[in-house]
Amino acid sequence: MESDRLIGHIDMKADRKAGVLDVKRLWLEKGVKPSAGRLEKLEAELVRLAKFAGVERGC
Repeated sequence: MESDRLIGHIDMKADRKAGVLDVKRLWLEKGVKPSAGRLEKLEAELVRLAKFAGVERGC
């Protein structure tokens, strides 16, 4: 989400054995562009989520 807008869906799994958050697939909503700034925010959020899930890094 960005503010109150849903911009996409993500399918991921915490692979604790390998120590990674494995992103299987990302779907952006119609009209949402994968800009550099948006992808940087996503990467930061995946890093935060990986820590929450108990793995070392996002993938």
